[in-house]
Amino acid sequence: MFWPGVLIGMGIVILLKNETFQKAVMKTGMKAYRAAESGIEEVKERLSKIESELEKEEKPAK
Repeated sequence: MFWPGVLIGMGIVILLKNETFQKAVMKTGMKAYRAAESGIEEVKERLSKIESELEKEEKPAK
């Protein structure tokens, strides 16, 4: 169990020191962050619309 762990650790170190790999990881992270951020904004918009619809329903018709 020791040697497979050593080999995996060495592979991880090599990848983490690789500048191309670092850039790819950072790009992927930024894409994921932007996707999450836009998804949150969309949810906020939907909740706002639902809230305004509920307020209209709660007001008595005159």
